[in-house]
Amino acid sequence: MSLFFRSLPTIAIRSKPSPLTSLPFFFINFHTPTTHNPTSLINRTLSSTSVSASPTTPETVVVPNTKISPSPNALQWVTRNQYCGELSEEDVGKRVRLCGWVALHRIHGGLTFVNLRDQTGIVQITTLPDDFPDAHSTVRDLRLEYVVAIEGVVRPRPAESVNKKMKTGTIEVAAEDVQVLNAVRLKLPFLVTTADDAKDSSKEEIRLRYRCLDLRRPQMSSNIILRHRVVKLLRRYLEDVHDFVEVD
Repeated sequence: MSLFFRSLPTIAIRSKPSPLTSLPFFFINFHTPTTHNPTSLINRTLSSTSVSASPTTPETVVVPNTKISPSPNALQWVTRNQYCGELSEEDVGKRVRLCGWVALHRIHGGLTFVNLRDQTGIVQITTLPDDFPDAHSTVRDLRLEYVVAIEGVVRPRPAESVNKKMKTGTIEVAAEDVQVLNAVRLKLPFLVTTADDAKDSSKEEIRLRYRCLDLRRPQMSSNIILRHRVVKLLRRYLEDVHDFVEVD
């Protein structure tokens, strides 16, 4: 094998310096305790950077010690601590955070009222324009099917405004902070709160075209939950009693 290489002609290859030689080399000390904060990891890496310049480049590359700060407009996850339909008189005086759709919006006597709906039911939201003007202004601009997060205190309704047809008809939530999670920019093709037996009920073709709105209707939500419970009962019975194994 050595005789073979010796028989080959000697060729001198001279190549241009690689552009990578002009780039700095980064050495990270992996023995340093790491942290889950990406900003501190970047700052520590940049501060411990060792720069090596190529002989062909007289300039020395300097990496600034920049810091990355989170954006003030970063999306924050909003979580509820209570459901609309589960509030009762026992929650009076409790501070709650609710999330749901605007089912009804009305202005009466200088106050703005909103019926907030989620999968458990509806609760009335009222505003306090003197105490919380920002929340009052935001609620006034809401429209049907806006997705909002509302934080406030549960209080009893006045005796003359009690609604016995609602499960939460004896209480209301005084809004102190209102955040719009998703706005409705166009006109709704049909009202989500309209019953199936109503005269102005939408045609099935329109409902199927706007399926995302159709599934919000109480009738459709009830059907989905009923189907889930039936399938769950069947599976538990077949698995626990008859040792069935479900295979897809």
